[in-house]
Amino acid sequence: MRSVRAGVASLLLWSLPSCDASTAPPFPSDALYSFGALPRYALWWNEVEACSHRTSDLSSIHWFETLGNPIALDGGLYDGFWWAADNRIALQNRYDGPTVRHEMLHALLRRGDHPLSVFAGACGGVVRFDESDLTTILPALVAITRPVVPSEALSVTVSTDPAVLRASDYEGWFTVIVTASNRTSWPIWIVLPSDYSASYVFQEDGLAGTLMLTKAKAVFFAPGQQRRVYLDSYVDFPGIYHIRAEYAGAVSPWTAITVSP
Repeated sequence: MRSVRAGVASLLLWSLPSCDASTAPPFPSDALYSFGALPRYALWWNEVEACSHRTSDLSSIHWFETLGNPIALDGGLYDGFWWAADNRIALQNRYDGPTVRHEMLHALLRRGDHPLSVFAGACGGVVRFDESDLTTILPALVAITRPVVPSEALSVTVSTDPAVLRASDYEGWFTVIVTASNRTSWPIWIVLPSDYSASYVFQEDGLAGTLMLTKAKAVFFAPGQQRRVYLDSYVDFPGIYHIRAEYAGAVSPWTAITVSP
């Protein structure tokens, strides 16, 4: 049976924090295990380079993992952390694409803070970053916008990275890019219910999909603004697949994708 397996992502991701402090705590070498970069990291690195407009050498990063436990540093718990010294990245889960890309972005920027113009702007939806508190710092925007029904205000499309898919590339991993566009001429808030989830669905010999809850209460769109979500995906065999995406209840058309050997 041909199948496409879905990765996990959300519109506004939430988890343990992933970051690097301006003065990083010591590297906990006794709690971390080194590993080599996975083949799919080359794809993810290209995506973060593209959104950040920075380039560097992926092979310069030294990778570590806790084998499932949060990274404990100075009394805090993290799912990812970057150390400028020796360009080291530690992860709770080496397969968690949004967190891996978040730490890649730190490494590309060579800084440990989270400038909104990059993490919430240029690389929004590419890397893990929780925007759920942005409404508290944008009260003026909240005052002039209106809540709307997502299906009435948003158009949703799907594409893939790479654009030409081969099952032999990146060990079968690729990215589904979900793009939601505000088709109105006014700024809007997409108000989310408490059980809100982002999802995308593949259809091939049945249905498969993903869901991820978010703690965000609303998503802001300026007139004509687009927001993206990068969803990590895997294909077992070559063939033609049909995919459809959902963004806050607005649904894309079915799109056919061809996967070559």
